[in-house]
Amino acid sequence: MKPNQYTCPNCGANLAIDVEHLDKPMNCPFCDSPITAPTDVLNTVIAEKEETKRNVLEAERGDKLASLFRSQMPTGEKLEFHVEVQALGEDQLPVILTQSEYMRRMKDMSRIQAGMSFYGEMPAMYSVTVNSDHPLIKKVLADKEANANIVSQLIDLALLEGGMLKGEALAAFIKRSQEMLG
Repeated sequence: MKPNQYTCPNCGANLAIDVEHLDKPMNCPFCDSPITAPTDVLNTVIAEKEETKRNVLEAERGDKLASLFRSQMPTGEKLEFHVEVQALGEDQLPVILTQSEYMRRMKDMSRIQAGMSFYGEMPAMYSVTVNSDHPLIKKVLADKEANANIVSQLIDLALLEGGMLKGEALAAFIKRSQEMLG
């Protein structure tokens, strides 16, 4: 398993879910629909396996929380984020960033196959799942105005975990982290 893919497969292993790392070209035929961890599928399996009662937000509060996170997501050319709110349990990550394995593979193949160049022109699309059960998200819900720094920090942590926080954004994250600590 690659070091940048440790977190969510480890979550699955903690819940007695078998997690396989298929990184060889010959493994693809053995999978119906290959997925990259963390994924919506893993989140659904986690939700079904856990027996704890989850706090499901009413639709209006969930929409407000999603729009708060959406407003602070990074913007860029060929970059799109879809934000959704789900109750995943207090012990799961507060913000989870996922990318469709299909689109990731198509974009990779577009770099080496001339006939697939249209995939390279498509924006990179990511799903951002906000865990409404996490204590930090509950804190944000209690006072959205005062917790804008927490929202930015949580988004940057998810981006950092996905290897997407670089350059100026990384420097701003480090500076904000130091200010929050000191």
